[in-house]
Amino acid sequence: MRRRSFVKSSLLAASACGFKAAIAQGPQPPLRWVQVGDSSPTQSALSQALVDGARLVFDEVNAKGGVHQKRLELEPVDGKGDPARTAQLLGELAQREDVFGVFMPFGTAETLACAKALPGWPIFAPFTGADPLRTMLPPNVMFVRQTWGAEIDRLLGVVKTIGLTRIGVVYAAQPQAQAQAVLNLVNAQVKKHGLELVSSASIPHTGSTEVKPAVAQLAASTAQVIIVGLAGPAPDFMIEARLAGVAVPIYTVSNAVTPTLFSRLKGRARGVGFSSAIPSPWDRSVDIVRQYQAGQ
Repeated sequence: MRRRSFVKSSLLAASACGFKAAIAQGPQPPLRWVQVGDSSPTQSALSQALVDGARLVFDEVNAKGGVHQKRLELEPVDGKGDPARTAQLLGELAQREDVFGVFMPFGTAETLACAKALPGWPIFAPFTGADPLRTMLPPNVMFVRQTWGAEIDRLLGVVKTIGLTRIGVVYAAQPQAQAQAVLNLVNAQVKKHGLELVSSASIPHTGSTEVKPAVAQLAASTAQVIIVGLAGPAPDFMIEARLAGVAVPIYTVSNAVTPTLFSRLKGRARGVGFSSAIPSPWDRSVDIVRQYQAGQ
């Protein structure tokens, strides 16, 4: 069965609506999904956690008969945070007939690369909160997680409630598209809540642990709370900030929240908050909720 005709009727219905298997006769070829990950030092723990979680879900689905009696198989590939390597992997992937689609590509740049290199392929549950991707990418790219905008909205709502008004933000300068997305979202939400962005600092790129200059800049500012727009380097920034005497609350979005974060912070976790916004299972204005309800 062709990827495009199968994905809406089978994958999305199965994945978002309870993985209910249809009755089929005889053995069926597996549905092999590739997961594009990143084993670079600051991202490897989070990337591996996604692989481990996907395997648990796939095992559960397969134990119940798979999707239309087809077993799900997961094949992790590693872009190592290198755009050239990721492009090469995707070019090779585009030539394969044994792969059904891409499952949970890791990161904004990787999601964009997948959509460009694999037009028409099902790309399911990208691990990115970048708001612009929701409207700029075609419907074969199917998002499940909430956007960074929604999560920052919740965080700044808390900030306003507790009476703080001056905001600082740290983000990764590269990739540029992601950096601009973070800044645009923070600025929009600061304006929405009637707050003030007093300082914005950056680290060189998403895989960098060079956080001291950003910490020094924010420590010297009048920020009453710091929003962390980082994933893998988030623990490095938070630890360095506390060591530098930065005592203000530090809030982050969900892509930074991993067991590694809290194991590294240890006693420095006081004052750290995060948002993980998910759609209400009763909110039928959200497309995936309607699909979920239809499958119950």
